[in-house]
Parts: sequence; C-alpha cells; structure tokens
Amino acid sequence: MQFLLFPSCSTLLLLLCALPARADWMADVGYVKLQAELGAACPKGVGVKFTQVEVPEPGGAYAPMAGYGNVPLPGTVSFIGQTFLLKSGDSAASTHAQVVGSRAYSIYGLASGVANVDVYDANHWLFAGFLNYPTPEAPQIVVPLSESSHVQNHAWIANPSDSSPGQIAAFNNLLHRVDYSINADSSNRYLCCAGMNNYVGSAFPVMMASAFNVLAVGRSDGQHSQGVTSSSFDGGGRSKPEIVAPSDATSFATGMVSGAGAVLRGVATTANGQRTETLRAVLLAGATKEEFPAWTQTSTKPIDGVYGAGELNIYNSYKILIAPEQTAHVTNPVTLTGWQHKAVLPNSTNDYILNIPASKNGGSLSAALVWNRQVTFNGSGFTHVSPPNLRLTLYKGPNNPGTQVYQSDSAVDNLEHIWRPLLLCGTYRLRVNGGAFTTQATLAWRYTPPVASPGIKIISSSPIVLGFDNLVLTQPYLIQVSTDLNGWSTAHNFTASSSTLTWNAPAMVGGRCFYRLKWTCP
Repeated sequence: MQFLLFPSCSTLLLLLCALPARADWMADVGYVKLQAELGAACPKGVGVKFTQVEVPEPGGAYAPMAGYGNVPLPGTVSFIGQTFLLKSGDSAASTHAQVVGSRAYSIYGLASGVANVDVYDANHWLFAGFLNYPTPEAPQIVVPLSESSHVQNHAWIANPSDSSPGQIAAFNNLLHRVDYSINADSSNRYLCCAGMNNYVGSAFPVMMASAFNVLAVGRSDGQHSQGVTSSSFDGGGRSKPEIVAPSDATSFATGMVSGAGAVLRGVATTANGQRTETLRAVLLAGATKEEFPAWTQTSTKPIDGVYGAGELNIYNSYKILIAPEQTAHVTNPVTLTGWQHKAVLPNSTNDYILNIPASKNGGSLSAALVWNRQVTFNGSGFTHVSPPNLRLTLYKGPNNPGTQVYQSDSAVDNLEHIWRPLLLCGTYRLRVNGGAFTTQATLAWRYTPPVASPGIKIISSSPIVLGFDNLVLTQPYLIQVSTDLNGWSTAHNFTASSSTLTWNAPAMVGGRCFYRLKWTCP
C-alpha cells in the first residue's frame, strides 16, 4: 500500500517491494475451478475498461508499462494487448503499478482480456485529473469528471495531517466527491476498489477505503488496518474492509478484487447486472468463510471486523451473476443461487422464497444486500442523506413470514449480510425491508450444498458396529433396518451433535440385515 503525498495531509510514503504472488492464489479465489469448468469460454474481462490510480514513486513514476518485465516469471512480460493511457502525463515504469496491474489484468491476472487502462497519478486524480477538488488556482466548486471506465483500482491511502476542522472538512469533501462520482452517472456506475493499510494496528485510512460506495479490500491473513470508520467523518462506525484476498500486501489484494470485478462486469449482460451495487453484492455473497474459523457477525455488525464478508471467490460470484435476475414474490420461489436489483420502496417488504430440498440438506446460505450512499450537488457544494437503513431477515417455515432465523440490521452500513451454515432443508424466506425513502439496491444470494453426503461404514461385523460420518449438526436422523430391502423399521433415532457417530446395532435376527441412514426435513 502506498501513502499519498497530499497537501496538508500525512507526507509518509511507503513503497512496497514487488513481492512474488503465491503460485496458487488463483486457485484460492476460485478462478482455477472456473477455468476447469468453462475451458476456453472462461471470461477474462474482454470489453471492460479499467482505471488504475497510483501514488508516484521517487522520480515521478506512476504507471505500469507493457513489456517492462517486472512479472512473476523472469524473462517474460506481464502486459500483452493492453494499451495504457497516461492521464497524468509521462511516466517511467512504476514497480508498484506493475505488480498491482499484474494481479488485475495482466496475462497472470484475472482480467487478462482488459485492453484499455487509464492510469493516474493520485495527486492529479484528486484535483483536475478527476475529482476536481478545488485549489487556489481552480477555486470554483464543480463536480467530478465522468468516468468512462467500468472499474477503478486504488492501491494507496491518505489521512489528514491533524484533526483540525479544516482538515476534517477537506476529507469529508473528498469522500462526498467519491460517493457522488460512483453513483452519479446512471449509464455507468463503476465499481471502485480501494485497499486498507498494511499490518494490524496501522492507521485506518480515510481515503479511499472509508467512502460508502467503494469496496474496501484487506488481506486474507488479516494483516491490515481494521475496525470501523472514524466518527470524525460522515458515516462513522462502518466496518472495513468488506472483503479480503490472499496476498502479502493490501495493494496487490486490491488488484485481485478489482480484476475479479472486471471479469464479472464483462459477464454482466443487463443494465441491472452491470450496476456497482450488483457487482459489490455478488462479490460479497460469493466470498467464503471456510478459511476463517473465527469469522463472526452480529445482527448490527453485518460483516466480520477483520475479514469482512470473507475471501474473494470469483467462482461463487460468477455463478450468482449468470443466474437470470429473479423477482421478489410473497409465494413464488426463486432459484437457490441468484440476485435481483430493484427500487426498494419506503417501508416495503420484498420476499424471496428458497425451497431447500432434503437432497441438499446441511448446506450454507450467503446473502448480501447492497446500496449506494446518495450524494447530490446543489451548485455550490455536496449534500447527502443518512442511509435509509434497509433490513435483511431470514425466516423459516411455510407461513408468512415464518420463524426468524437471523436478521442483519445495521443502522450505519450501506450493506446487510446473512451467513448461515448447516441449514436444514425446508422453506425459507429472505425478506428485504425498505427504509425511509426509495433506494436502489441489489440482493445477491447463494445456497451451497454440503461438500460430502453422510456416509455409513461397518466398523465391526460381530457384533455389528456401524460408523456414520459427514453428519449435519442439529439434523434429526433415523437408522433403519430391513431384511428384504422392502420393509424398513426404525432401529434408532438421534439428533446429530457432532459430524460422526458410532452405533452398536442390536443382535441380528435372521440370516441377513440391511441398514440405512434416513433424514427428512423437520
């Protein structure tokens, strides 16, 4: 991660060396699995335009260069087919920019089909280059420029140099401009990814990760700044980061996530699928928690304070996004993996019925509800409204709404998230409750069946001792016996308190005996 040299803010500059990526990181984030399944049809972000914003290295270098050679495999080049437009003027090759770009869109990255990359010096991007923050030379109050790219990557941070009212106001203005820019252009609401600072206990960044409408990225090893946004700024108390990726630096993890975003943006075929709310929702709903045994959430803190919604998994997110857009309905079921973008009306209820069959008993449900913070420009400045406080609740049972299983109801975040592993089969209802005003939001979800089905084996044949494994916790089971495979009687019933069970069968009557393990939806 790089520290921005910004007037009147911290003047620290940290340049991280080009550390080699673990060779298996693409497998960790699900891209190898996606390639194996789709072959030559695997998406690569073709047709997606990318923006990369970098702090200049000593000497002013801020851009990656085709053929520069700073890549994971010595003697080869990272960038083949990419055209770099240097928006902030001439630049030599930047080591940091090379490695960030290699994770995102090089031949070693996820979105190798990206052809056009706009590159900015962050100091220029904040001012006349894009955000149009006023300066003594250009004091007029104007809105940011329009973004023609579909994805922005920000692997740098900046913080005020002090806590004076002037510094706080300046950074609030910058955050308003970022959120305004992401949400302003209805024809291209781009995905913006921004990194956290490296290492636990390091400064929590204001720029860019604290903006509402960006996707803040951390490291899968948890070695990044973490916690909640500062109460000194608009929207204090929001959890960051929202997602993590398996890298040894937040800069490069951010490149992985923005590369995944570019791949998904290239897959999206509808206007709703291309929206930033949808891309953020499918990335969060697709993220995995298996890597983090300590991952936790509460009803008012939708995501974990260290790992966010979990580790990037482009395979899961791709599967969510390619599902046809679903429709909320009070009785009609939706697919077990899917999404919908819609205008959530004030105080409304919007239901998504999930029917989990017995054959898929014991799987996990991940659902993410995402919306943008609304910022408007009144001709002389930016104004915003508090988040509308949407709510996401999971119910079980055939009744409307049924028995509440879990609720995500943060008063400050502009996302809600539900993660429920080991769900028993049956009928469930995801309900989105509207807030104080009409809000454009996307709900994305995936139900993942258990990896392995319960198994049965003979531990001893005299006496008969049977072993069962891959049991689903809290699931009721029947051990049934038959002498002819036609008539079955129950020999034992139990509710699984662990994933395994050893059972001593009664003495066998007759010449042969068959056993089976049976479960039904409770």
